Amino acid sequence: QLTGLEEGTQYSIILTVTLTGGRTEQNTVTGTTRTAAPSAPPSSVRLSVVSSASINVRWGPMDCRHQNGEITSYYVRYGEKGGRQTPRFLSGDSSGGMTTLSRLTKQTVYTVEVAARTSA
Repeated sequence: QLTGLEEGTQYSIILTVTLTGGRTEQNTVTGTTRTAAPSAPPSSVRLSVVSSASINVRWGPMDCRHQNGEITSYYVRYGEKGGRQTPRFLSGDSSGGMTTLSRLTKQTVYTVEVAARTSA
């Protein structure tokens, strides 16, 4: 097991085997370490009413200290509080984003979660 490697970095590992008689063989394996998932949510998540059945969800950029790799998309999960949650995946980058949640029921409490995603 190799430890102390940097995330999202390409490494080449050379394996040298010494055979009977002193002959050696080498095999090189190259790979890139995976990135980690972001360690914090996007900044400044805000909700605003569009109509009696829809809201806008906006969020700001990711703090680079918590990105842990390149942001590839966002995950928005919403639903009635205590009920089934509906996932929504949105393309994006580290600059933030926005989506509109529609077909919501009047006078109902909803939960909304926003998370950034990396290749991890």
